[in-house]
Amino acid sequence: MLRRHIIYRHADVPQHRVPIPRRKNPLEHPSRGLVITAAVMHKMKVIPFNLFCSSNFKPAFNQGVFFFLLQSEDGDLYKVTIEHEEEVKSLRIKYFATVPVASSLCILISGFLFVASEFGNQSAHFLLSCSIVDVISNSFLYQFQKLGDDDNEPEFSSTSYPSFGMANPSLPLPRAFFRPRSLENLVVAHEIESLDSIIDTKAMSLLLNSDTPQIFTACGRGPSSAFKTLRHGWEVEEFVISDLPGIPNAVWTTKQNEDGV
Repeated sequence: MLRRHIIYRHADVPQHRVPIPRRKNPLEHPSRGLVITAAVMHKMKVIPFNLFCSSNFKPAFNQGVFFFLLQSEDGDLYKVTIEHEEEVKSLRIKYFATVPVASSLCILISGFLFVASEFGNQSAHFLLSCSIVDVISNSFLYQFQKLGDDDNEPEFSSTSYPSFGMANPSLPLPRAFFRPRSLENLVVAHEIESLDSIIDTKAMSLLLNSDTPQIFTACGRGPSSAFKTLRHGWEVEEFVISDLPGIPNAVWTTKQNEDGV
């Protein structure tokens, strides 16, 4: 876990340090730290990355370029890049997006960000089979629209501070701030409803003309919390209507129960 700063360290080379941007909030406590809870690194290549983002995105970087996505305890994603030649020139960080807090992150080569979140609904791309979707609980799959290089978000670099931010390592750097916004760099591919985590549940019959009781649940946490009703059976949606012929044939009945006629 990291608090307040991101630091690059390597033997016999200068260290680099940048502050972790914080939400601009007048009620923010000045002594509160910010914890990085999940991270993922992705190395890009020019040819495959033509398919990595949406069709309106045109990459313009060299083979071997890589970046990190870090997530804070608030769910904010930060893009971290390292500019290097023979040695590291700068360490840069900027706000990227806000997604549910994850226990793990994974970037797929096909251009999706998999977020294994802990609470709330789950999302999955339609290419996932139903058996896999049933196992992946509380997960989100986002498609990259762009990499955030051409937006107006402020970027904080280690070159903006004396000695790359390491002039006095015992003192914190000046705070960096950003304003959270709706998704621009990512888009949800698909969402599947989930009950995790259930806070409380009651089974009772409140619907008229219903032989089976309903299950009422309070689930989720924070902005993903919800109150849901579960009913026995599957809902049926009518897609096609076909009239029977004038004289129906091959029609039979079935028993409603074992002792029926």
